[in-house]
Amino acid sequence: MAVDPELAARSVHAVAADASTMADVAAEMTRHLARAVPHEGYLLIGLDPITYGGSFRGQHNSYSGAMVRRLSHDFVYHDGWGLLDDPLPVRVHGGETGHRLPDYFRPRLREMTAEGVGSEMGLPLIHHGRTVGALLLLRENGSRPFSFDDARHLRQFRDPFASALRHFVASKPLRRARPPARPPGVVVVGADDTIRAATASAWHVLGAFVSPEERDDEQEVFSSVWKIVYLVRRTGAPAVTHVPSPFGWLALDAQPLAGQNAGDIAVTLEPATGEALLPTIAAWYHLTPREQGVVRALLRGEPTRRVARDLHLSPHTLNDHMKAIYRKTGVTSRDELIAGLT
Repeated sequence: MAVDPELAARSVHAVAADASTMADVAAEMTRHLARAVPHEGYLLIGLDPITYGGSFRGQHNSYSGAMVRRLSHDFVYHDGWGLLDDPLPVRVHGGETGHRLPDYFRPRLREMTAEGVGSEMGLPLIHHGRTVGALLLLRENGSRPFSFDDARHLRQFRDPFASALRHFVASKPLRRARPPARPPGVVVVGADDTIRAATASAWHVLGAFVSPEERDDEQEVFSSVWKIVYLVRRTGAPAVTHVPSPFGWLALDAQPLAGQNAGDIAVTLEPATGEALLPTIAAWYHLTPREQGVVRALLRGEPTRRVARDLHLSPHTLNDHMKAIYRKTGVTSRDELIAGLT
């Protein structure tokens, strides 16, 4: 059945503006898609558009936490599941595609089958040239595999759904992050990819990303840390990523440990603030480079007259930039803007 992508996008945008979690956005997206591309399960993943290292998700009848960990590994080590640089805008796995799968994916086909999934179709969500997420549709073992016709239908939703995902984040006014827990949460991941240790505050923070019935399941609770963990493993260097959470913007700071714990990685979770957060905020809220320069100067506490002088702007032009920043981030004053970033 034909579905108008623009009508679907408007409906998803309306839900995204009021949604507090990705689950509501994912459900609305797939409600419209189900008429054109039937499926039994789905997984919607939002990514930090700067590092791709953090994720927040909504899902139904989807993969287990252990499989999400495998997906995170493949995403980091194998070019975003082949979605980010594939000439085909939709990738079908386990379906009637006729193209050769990469070698790394063959074990995953067996794992998909063990999870009850016979076919998977992935859509990268790219907005203004940045990948902000991915939508995976799943069909159960025994169901008709996804086809090229299904991929053609799904392709129509790439841009409007990417815009809706961005709207889910950027429609929320920038507000001061409230500490999710004290002290900050800490998770230690072993070289064998087991959770060696986690503080109670880490359980509390990460538990907000999953449903209440999943909050006692270690694999589910800690599924948000795997991309940043694998990014550190791949590069050998510390990495930080930022994701929106019910507590405000959250920073996941991952570092390799040394000494007798070499090979382990510690991930610290705490409210994200300041200049480190600005590139992610700029990507989601569409701040221009000039507007970012204004915000950096304001974060340093510089008076407005000095900001204008340092940036070689007239007071009138600076005022226009500040109005644009306030409008995009949903604040009404300089104080609110600074509070939202600090």
